[in-house]
Order: sequence, then C-alpha cells, then structure tokens
Amino acid sequence: MTTPEENPWGKAMEGPDVGSMKSSGQTAMKEVSQGCFSSISIASSSLRAQAAASAAAAAQNVMFEELIAKKTTEYKTMKALKELERAKEEAEAEAELKILRARQAAAVEKARSEAILECESEGRAAVLTSPNESAYDHIERFLSSQPEKHHDTPRAPPNPSVVQSSTGQANEPYTKTNNDRAFYFPPPPEFTLPDLPRSNIEEKLMDLTMKVSNTLALQRQPIIEPDIFTGDPLLFQPWKASFESMVSQAQNTADQKLSYLAKYTKGEVRQLVDRYRLRHITSPERAYGEVWLELERRFGNKSKVTAEIINRITNFPKLGKQDRHQLQVLTDLCVHAAAQMNYLPGLNILNYPQTLYPVLEKLPEHVHNTWRKEVSRYKVTYGNYPSFLQFSEFLRHMAKMYNDPDLYPADESVSQRNSKANRAPLRVMATNKGISD
Repeated sequence: MTTPEENPWGKAMEGPDVGSMKSSGQTAMKEVSQGCFSSISIASSSLRAQAAASAAAAAQNVMFEELIAKKTTEYKTMKALKELERAKEEAEAEAELKILRARQAAAVEKARSEAILECESEGRAAVLTSPNESAYDHIERFLSSQPEKHHDTPRAPPNPSVVQSSTGQANEPYTKTNNDRAFYFPPPPEFTLPDLPRSNIEEKLMDLTMKVSNTLALQRQPIIEPDIFTGDPLLFQPWKASFESMVSQAQNTADQKLSYLAKYTKGEVRQLVDRYRLRHITSPERAYGEVWLELERRFGNKSKVTAEIINRITNFPKLGKQDRHQLQVLTDLCVHAAAQMNYLPGLNILNYPQTLYPVLEKLPEHVHNTWRKEVSRYKVTYGNYPSFLQFSEFLRHMAKMYNDPDLYPADESVSQRNSKANRAPLRVMATNKGISD
C-alpha cells in the first residue's frame, strides 16, 4: 500500500479525473436529447411532406382521370362514325349489285320468252340453250337464224360490246351476225324491282345509326351531376340513384368510382369514404363495395329513415295564426310521409289518432277546428277515423288556400312598405347632419 508521502501526485490526479467524468456525462446526455428532438422533428416534417404529396397526387389523378374519360368518349364516337360510314358504303354497293343482277335476269328472261314466242308463231320449234352455252350465246344464235330484214334507215346499236362466251373466246358484238347482217337490238325494257327484305347489314346499319345518334345527343346535353351528400337520411336514396346513373354512363374503374364518391360527399360521409379508401388501398373494388354497404347501413336503413320522418313531423314548432309559410312546410313533410308509406311500412303508425294528436297540437286553432269538423263528418259517414293520407290531403288544401295571395294578401300593404322606404333616408340624413354638427 502506497502512502501519500510515497505518491505525492495521487490527490492532484484524483480530483481532475472525477470532474472530467461528470462533465463528459452531462455533455453526452445533452447530445442524445438534441438528437432525439431533431429526429422527431425530421419525422414529423417527412409525414407532412408525404401527406401533401399524396393530396397533390390525388388531385392530379382525378383531373387526368376525367380527361382520359373525355378522350375515350371522343375516340369511341369517332370510331363509331367511321364504322357507320363504312357500313353505309357496303350496304349501298350491295344494293347496287342486287339491282344489276335483278335487271340482268329480267332482261335475259324477257329475251328468252320473246324468242320462244316468235319461233312458235312461225311454226318452228324453239331452240333451247345447251348446258355449255350462255344466255348471250343463245340469243345471238337465235338472231342469226332469223330471215334478213331491211330497214330504211339502219340505226347503230348503242354502245356495242364484246361478250365472252362460256368457252372463253370473244364473240362478235350483239348487233352483228356471222353473215355480217346488221340488226337493231333494242335496250331492255324498264324493270321495277319488288320490295326486297332488309338484309342483316341494313339492320346492323340502322342499329349503329341509332347508337351513334343517342351518343351524340347525350354529348350535346349538359352534364348532370349528383348533389353533394352531407348525411341527411331523407336524401340518401335520391342521391344514390343520381350517383349510380352518372358512373354507369362510362366504363369507370373502382379507383375512379371511389374518387367520384369522395368528390360528391362532405363532412362525416366524406370521412367515412376516406377511411375505406385507406383501409383497402390495394383493393379498390373491395373498398368500393364495402363503403356502399356501410352507407346503406348508416343513412339508407328503413327504420332510421322512418324515425327521422316521424321526429321531424312530431317535433315541428307550434304554428301561429299568421305562420302561413310554416304551414306549407309542415304540409310538405306530411305529404312526403304519406307518399312513402308503401316503401316504409313503419310510417303506418301515423294512421292512429294517438300518434296524430301531437301533430294536431302544432296547427293553428282555426285549422285545428276545421279538421275536427272534417273528422266528425267522416265518422258519421264511414264510422272510423280518417287515415294519415286524408289528413295530408286536408293540410294540402288548407296550405294552398291560406298561401293564396288573392285570398290572403300580405300583412303590410304596398303603401305602408313604400312609406317606410321613403322615411328611412330622411332619418339617415338627419343622423348624419347631427354628427357633422
């Protein structure tokens, strides 16, 4: 063991070592804490940047999806027009060929019959066409067998042509015989074609024409968009029908439908749609199907819609004698409820008098008394209380009568309103004058 005398440097060496160890520990702790705070701030900044980038990408995606849908519609329209033009040209060419074939057959048969009749009138047997001869060969042979005929003024045949025989050799023109005797061969008579049935091409052409016409008519109409749904159960079914009609007009993907669904919703409904989009980001088809099921459960449930309608009617504020506009609002609610009874069976509870009493208490006194008289007459005639449908019709009649400006003009006359309007500037001028003084 070394004594202090033997190690004179011990005390001096021991003090500085302990202090340096404490200071180095504090410095390390500060550096660690600063590193943690800087890493947390960097992480939060990165998350904000990622969120902003995702929002910008989603906006650009919606814009380009709308542009792609528009260009796709234009391309399909141009393609349909080209197919229509091509089908029209093919139909016209086919019809022209049919007409020419029919005229050809008619001319040949007429010439054949005339030749046979002339042979029979002269007592000679008709020369039949052999299987190896064409109709034109038979006609030429018949003309060559006729006696010589002289014309005062020979007429040249119109546009003589050379006809190929069945053997492949070129025959002489129709107007020449083998003895170089000129004959006049009259043109075939006019022939009226019978009404031919429409072919498959014509039917397809008509269908294509109708489709193109409908497409062009839809493009000329203004774009119909659904309203923005905010969560009102009474408006859910009309909004859903309008939305489905819009997305069914084009072949949209599940991603596009989800984008449209987010565009036409707001508040709580928009948040619900966004949650399903994030929950099934790799499967947009599943997200689109499940979000509609959840929307139906929350806003399209029949029991919830029924309760909402009954609450709005029974909790309506009490009406005064001059509340004509509010009487019309209550009438609209009752008429809507009566019209929905077949779709929402729970509304049939309003047919009971006990359920209708709170609604009757909201009516003005004179309207309530009129309803009492109607009920009394109805019970004398039919023996039971009127239905809610009859009550809604009664309210409709009363609201129409009390809101008729010819029967019940406004409370203030026109002269009174004009006098107030004329007095108002005078009071303002007097006030301004007093302030300036």
